[in-house]
Amino acid sequence: MSDEEEGTFFEYGKVILKASDFKTRMVECHVCMPCCLMQTVIPHLLAGGSLHNLRIREPLAVWIPKIPAECFIEEVSQIANIEDKVQVSMREEIVRVSKLFTHLQPYLKNPADIVPMLPLGTYVEFEYRCVVDEIIKVIVGIEGILVHGVPEFQWALAKVLRLVISDFERFDALIPVKST
Repeated sequence: MSDEEEGTFFEYGKVILKASDFKTRMVECHVCMPCCLMQTVIPHLLAGGSLHNLRIREPLAVWIPKIPAECFIEEVSQIANIEDKVQVSMREEIVRVSKLFTHLQPYLKNPADIVPMLPLGTYVEFEYRCVVDEIIKVIVGIEGILVHGVPEFQWALAKVLRLVISDFERFDALIPVKST
């Protein structure tokens, strides 16, 4: 899959066009994103389409956003390299917890059952189906959400939408125009 056929964001986040149908205007995408971002945008996704085959990304990966010094109280923000120290501590803890879930996964009938118990940044994957017009509604609907990652997801959706529209235009050009 080329960069033209998918919208990528963060380390493993992506929206990939799997299929589109000109006649029904249906689109199917494969989506991979941190669970916390999915929880933020899922009402907008479900308002316009269906989500299926939710699963934990393999290999297990966790997104840990970096906390800038401005987010800390004044006394803490003055500590040298505070962002890096916090990042390293968070990563070590999340790796420890992730290993526990990785070892537990083979013993579960449906590993997706543990998604609510995983760290919020754990990457999940799913398939999303909708009418092409609903992608636009999702992009517009999540516009004002002030959650880290929403603009990146919007960009990935827009990139896939551009590809779908391009495909539809090519298909439309193949249909002869009937004269009356």
